Amino acid sequence: MADALVFGAPNALASRIADALGDALHARVRYQRSAAENAAPGVAICTTVEAFAAGAPIMVLADGEAPGPAAPAAERAAILGILAQAVTGGRYVRIIPDKESAKAWAGHLRAESLFAGSNIDRLYIVGATGAGKTTLAGKLGPSLGLPVTELDLEFWGPNGEDADGRAKTTERVNHVRELAARERWLIEGGYWRALAPAAERANAVIHLDLPSALVAEQRNRRGPTVKRSFLRRLRFTFWLKSYPLVEARLLRRELARTAHITAVFSVRNQDELAAVIAGFSGAPAPADPPT
Repeated sequence: MADALVFGAPNALASRIADALGDALHARVRYQRSAAENAAPGVAICTTVEAFAAGAPIMVLADGEAPGPAAPAAERAAILGILAQAVTGGRYVRIIPDKESAKAWAGHLRAESLFAGSNIDRLYIVGATGAGKTTLAGKLGPSLGLPVTELDLEFWGPNGEDADGRAKTTERVNHVRELAARERWLIEGGYWRALAPAAERANAVIHLDLPSALVAEQRNRRGPTVKRSFLRRLRFTFWLKSYPLVEARLLRRELARTAHITAVFSVRNQDELAAVIAGFSGAPAPADPPT
């Protein structure tokens, strides 16, 4: 079996990741196009889903430039499903979105030499209001045996009011740090300012980065979950309108900064979401993208 697999088109990002792994493992880097080639040791850059599905103790997705402009969207969904199953099974998984993240990750490897995987004891789900965080947490919490914490309830209470005075950003960050200090948890919420304390402790992060139109449709179908005054509704509406332009970009930036220390699954459509749910729930991941 290969020591490590990197999925990506033959490009600078995939090569940089593979070279960093090769240096850390003192292993040769090669290309792998089929599962049959997985018997050879070393670091393999996989250019097909079938080759990557063969698995290895270390599995990394070069996400910024892979699977490539001509690849079908279903290919990325299949890869995310494979990685979700791998990280749930205790393998070392990373999803590197860009060259800056690759640089930070390579430095982390040199400094720490950490390749140990772990079971999913701590999972963090983030995304916009209406993206489906609570629904996803309700599915994965029981299947993984993790207690679920909703940050909306922690911060605002069941009626949408500030629950216990933690309205300030610093107080919220400190509270998330306290929640994340526990040994086992599933935390879901969309607060980018409070992301780091939980993301740094999580075995994996799922970012529901779904299209704005889909999120709005889901939110409208669900209806309001809390009661708000007229002024609060105006502020909330403005926040929702500005979310794709401001909050979503800040959330992506913060997640990119943690990509070197945990597996960040950025889910961009319903097919990818279904694959990630199946992978984390223990269902077999597809070796080939669905047709």
